[in-house]
Amino acid sequence: MTDDPTINELTAFFGEGAGMPTAAQWRALQAGPADAPICVINLVKLRPAADYGPGSAEPSRTGLEAFMQYGAGSTPRILANGGSVVMGGGVQPPLVGDDEAWDIGIVVNWPSRRAMIALFQDPAYRAIFVHRRAAVERYRASVISAAG
Repeated sequence: MTDDPTINELTAFFGEGAGMPTAAQWRALQAGPADAPICVINLVKLRPAADYGPGSAEPSRTGLEAFMQYGAGSTPRILANGGSVVMGGGVQPPLVGDDEAWDIGIVVNWPSRRAMIALFQDPAYRAIFVHRRAAVERYRASVISAAG
């Protein structure tokens, strides 16, 4: 646990690692200029079959089907929290660098770090997050900010 109640709450709900920021990564995100715009590049590797865990009432789905459920619910929440999806689609092999296999890439603009963090505090977003957890084998997100 940290001294920051926001970080404690985020890590308590989403966990740390396994496709989610660690407490240190949440702190680094918060440490940047709160109101400067950012862009987030998301890379997703899907599971062949979605894993909702034992005893789940969710129907059997592929990882792609579960991620599409997540996308259908998360996109309106991104927009409601001030973000905009610039582009999403299949990821081509790297133009430069080591070959890493990713299935989906998504680029999201945010008016601020604060707006992005608000998404993760949004109860409606949290309600559909179960589909992302079930769908994703690996997840990477990087923040681009002109302000540091």
